[in-house]
Amino acid sequence: MKKAALVLGLLATPGVWAADFLLLGVPAFRNGWATLPLFLVPFLLLVLGWGAEKAGKLAAAAWIVFVLGAGGYPALRLLTGNIGDKLELQAGTRAPNFTLKDQEGKAVSLSDFTDDHRVLLVFFRGHGCPYCAAELRGLAARYDDFKASRVEVVAISPQLPEKNKAMGLPFPVLSDPELKVTADYGLVHAKAMFGQDMPRPTTILVHNGDRNIQWLKAADNVRIRPTPDEIIDALRR
Repeated sequence: MKKAALVLGLLATPGVWAADFLLLGVPAFRNGWATLPLFLVPFLLLVLGWGAEKAGKLAAAAWIVFVLGAGGYPALRLLTGNIGDKLELQAGTRAPNFTLKDQEGKAVSLSDFTDDHRVLLVFFRGHGCPYCAAELRGLAARYDDFKASRVEVVAISPQLPEKNKAMGLPFPVLSDPELKVTADYGLVHAKAMFGQDMPRPTTILVHNGDRNIQWLKAADNVRIRPTPDEIIDALRR
């Protein structure tokens, strides 16, 4: 019985990480610490397995995995994900116009959208960023609500058009491979990952006509993004 508890405890720690990953699409889990209490499950299992006969190596492995897993959880949020750069872009300033290729390879400009609609610009790192993907899936699920409010969602990443197209999003996804537009907006996160410059994840609401920035929110931590409800509240102000 005690050995079984140790085995389950050993499996439960990576299981918490898997659950956390699967729940990224739920803002309460992605933006907060809601999955932290789940580490109580492997902890209690390891306590139940305490003193199991002839299970020294198994117990040691289970406890090491638990300590690394439970310790890595806050470390990832408090240390590795932080973005310390000061944001220069401010609400009330004019959003720079630009022309980029969408996921179909067609050249489009910001002004093409702002003639008739407000625009929600979403700068993201790419499909390999699970937090970006979760954020964009959440926006896609509420796309009809944005359209009903005469707001066009436009995402921008360094990815080439074919990779943007593979994401299967219903709104325009533009390619900025050299980060020129990202730099114009002051949103380059220098040496963000493996020494590579990447966009600072940022959501910007641009007013139609004058292209003034009505509202924006830049990530201070790569995991934390505005929720669709938070954005829709900003639309109504």
